[in-house]
Amino acid sequence: MKRHWNDYWKSYSEKDYRKLAFFLGIVVLVIVTVVYSSQYKPATQVAPQTEAEPAHEIEIETVPPPAPKGSVIIAVKDVKQKLTGVGLGEATELFMTVKSVQVHTTTEALENMSVLASGWITVLEGDKSFDLLQYTDNIALLAEKELDPGNYTQIRLYVSGASVKIDNPLFEISNKTYPLYIPSNVLKIVRPFSVEPDKATVLTIDFDVPKMISRTAQGYTLGPVFRAITNEITVKEQMIDKGKRPENAVDV
Repeated sequence: MKRHWNDYWKSYSEKDYRKLAFFLGIVVLVIVTVVYSSQYKPATQVAPQTEAEPAHEIEIETVPPPAPKGSVIIAVKDVKQKLTGVGLGEATELFMTVKSVQVHTTTEALENMSVLASGWITVLEGDKSFDLLQYTDNIALLAEKELDPGNYTQIRLYVSGASVKIDNPLFEISNKTYPLYIPSNVLKIVRPFSVEPDKATVLTIDFDVPKMISRTAQGYTLGPVFRAITNEITVKEQMIDKGKRPENAVDV
């Protein structure tokens, strides 16, 4: 047997041995490469840490809510009395048409309010006609408007027409209608008042008819002698709940 193996190896030439050695070397190299590749783990690259930028503060500008408004309610009434003076008799009707009502303010800065350069604010624009003598027990609502809080000094009623009906049996005058002259067609009520937030200032203009009407050679004249009475009513009762009114109030 030993002789057989010796004869077997002798049959290979030196060239064959070189080929075999080269082949075995290739096999060993492949095995080593596979083993190394299975165990190799590449290093994990870590991104460099950067400092976080500070959060930007957002400034929110807060707008204060508008100041609560107040309001003004202007009403008229009369106490029926006989006219004074010899031969004047009794007024049974005093018909008047008011086309505009304005109030004057002394407050320097009024927010969200259209104020004339002279300080006058229009609270009624449009004709309202009424018989003043019908409002002896009730008050006639003439104007109502929301106003900025502040101080006010005057009220002006701009009249487009007026007449008075006189009854005087002494001179056999039975309910005769006469034109009523009003100087400059303006009735001026100088009466300071104030408007408070969330309040309605009710101004009841009490027309003192016996002192207002006078007789001249040209006819009857109406003079502005008024008493303004101020009351305060909350806006909730007067403005928000529109179904409620000042006591004994009637629309014109």
